[in-house]
Amino acid sequence: MAALAAAFAPQGGILFSGGADAAVRSFELSTGGLSAVGSHGGPVVAVATAEPHPSMVLSASLDKTVAVWDPRASSGAGAKPASTVALPERALCLDLRWPHALVGTGAAAAGAQLIDLRYAPGEAKPLKLHQSVSRFPPRSVALFPGGEGFCAGSHDGRVAVHFHSSSAGGPAGAAAAAPKAKAPWGEDFSFKCHRQGADKDRIYGVGALSFFPAKPHLLA
Repeated sequence: MAALAAAFAPQGGILFSGGADAAVRSFELSTGGLSAVGSHGGPVVAVATAEPHPSMVLSASLDKTVAVWDPRASSGAGAKPASTVALPERALCLDLRWPHALVGTGAAAAGAQLIDLRYAPGEAKPLKLHQSVSRFPPRSVALFPGGEGFCAGSHDGRVAVHFHSSSAGGPAGAAAAAPKAKAPWGEDFSFKCHRQGADKDRIYGVGALSFFPAKPHLLA
């Protein structure tokens, strides 16, 4: 079965993958050894790791869950995750910057779901998407390195930039902030990209987003 997602362990040497067969696996680069970490009830569309917690692996699935795994504690097809977070819709994309995970879901109304990993079992809280990308489910998401906001890529060649409106800053504050609160970093906006042709009429979806670690540069 096809591998749908992959992420390196923070210390290197191990690659985690998620597959169409619902399995999460680890691949030892030095030896070529392949091991099962656990499994979902549907295809695994995204996996992620975080440097502050090198033993933690997150996986997001079409079964409408995000699972947190600790390969040290248990492994194998029947292994149980350390915790599981239920989503309102199937997951399509995932980003992780400790202590928060952001999940793009398969329904435009559900939008992006924020998870605070410091609490278990966690709860997904919705984050409102910019109107320019809210017509379609997000195809990619990325949390700002400094926690000031997040970006969402759409199927129609747009990227929306969202700034958190809580004066305290951080994604958790944004989830609870009043809709009309003024963002300390500026107003949300979007821009068009991945359009070709003389009239820019060939439009491609934004399949991945990532921030450059040293500067606030976004790769779409």
